[in-house]
Amino acid sequence: MPHAINHRQAPLLLLLATLACGGDTAESGASDTPGPDAAAMQAATAGAMAPITEPIALSESDMERFVAVLGELKELGESVRPLREAGTDLGAGLAANAEAMAILRRHDFDDLRDFQQVGYSIASAIGAAELAGREDEMAAAREKMEAMKGSMPKAQYDAMMQAQGMATGMVSNQPDGNVTLVQRWRDRLEAASASN
Repeated sequence: MPHAINHRQAPLLLLLATLACGGDTAESGASDTPGPDAAAMQAATAGAMAPITEPIALSESDMERFVAVLGELKELGESVRPLREAGTDLGAGLAANAEAMAILRRHDFDDLRDFQQVGYSIASAIGAAELAGREDEMAAAREKMEAMKGSMPKAQYDAMMQAQGMATGMVSNQPDGNVTLVQRWRDRLEAASASN
């Protein structure tokens, strides 16, 4: 039986989604963390922040490495938060932080993209677990959205259809064993990503 999403999972799901998409997890307010200039941030993340769209087959080793990195990054605290005043995102903040990148390398992540790929694959497996068995419900939702096509702006309709397609793909596009593996690691993932 899949876990239901609860308040404990919010930090994990937000972290995984932003890592995969290169988005920003920053809360409102300014960071006290001084950071590199925008050019240095761009150089540090060049090519690493393109959105990842396909999960990879995960292994026990991937899970161990990812959880270990999350735990160590959590210990670093403020030093890996996005550098809001520079307009950067979580991935850029990690890439620009030498200590954070050393943690990734210490756990055999070749680069930020490698870490993102594992994070995306974990997030995708979590999503697939949440949506498993709900195919009829998803098909009915798609039919309702298709019926609304002319009653809303095209951009809004297209965005809704894209999101629905991504959800459907998440269930059907899982490498064998990912969902089961990630479900076994759920508690450790949540503990490693939870706020203090």
